Amino acid sequence: MYWGKEISWCLANDIIVYVKPLRQGKYPPVKIIVNYKGKIKEGKEEYTQDIKLYEKIKDIYDTYYNHFNL
Repeated sequence: MYWGKEISWCLANDIIVYVKPLRQGKYPPVKIIVNYKGKIKEGKEEYTQDIKLYEKIKDIYDTYYNHFNL
């Protein structure tokens, strides 16, 4: 998976996407958290820690990049 300029731009502009485990254990389900310039927004969906989670995170970075650069 190629992250490229979108994630670099977002990080440079204080947009950070990360995950929050919902319980302890090995590979627990997670929710996606977006920190946009200090404003924290927690997603509603739960994700297993697999390729779909990382594709969703990439999609979020792409969305922010495209929104502010069009």
